[in-house]
Amino acid sequence: MLKKAMLKKPKKIALNPGIYIFSRGAKPLYIGKALNLKNRVSQYFQNSSRLPAKIQKMLAEATRLKLVKLNSEVEALLKEAEFIKKYRPKYNALMRDDKNYFFVGITKEVFPRIFVTHQPSKIQNSKFKIQNSSRYIGPFTSGGALKETLKLLRRIFPYC
Repeated sequence: MLKKAMLKKPKKIALNPGIYIFSRGAKPLYIGKALNLKNRVSQYFQNSSRLPAKIQKMLAEATRLKLVKLNSEVEALLKEAEFIKKYRPKYNALMRDDKNYFFVGITKEVFPRIFVTHQPSKIQNSKFKIQNSSRYIGPFTSGGALKETLKLLRRIFPYC
């Protein structure tokens, strides 16, 4: 039988999008995102017998809950992915890989080149011979939509 959760439901929870972090001390156990923090976090504090065993176990281990308000669901998605990659929480199964979101790079040359990358801070692309001499726009969540947009822009405004 699992121990009763140490956490109590926060009295005030924002209706904003954001991320929530269940931790044991300083170590994150689970990081999630929400379009509405109040609705999402409240689900964890309802009848615990309805929750999956994995969630019950995580709640039994958690001693802290941190809420981070953000401006949009996309911002929450990006921040969640960043934190999961940084802290690698025990109960997050997804986003533990090395994938990153897309960025558009624009070189600082007389005739600037435009390219797509996943890691703007670590770019060492021999095709472009670029090392932090570029400006980056992003992140973008959909690579397909980004490439389609760049293709359309190239037809309207030809670029290198």
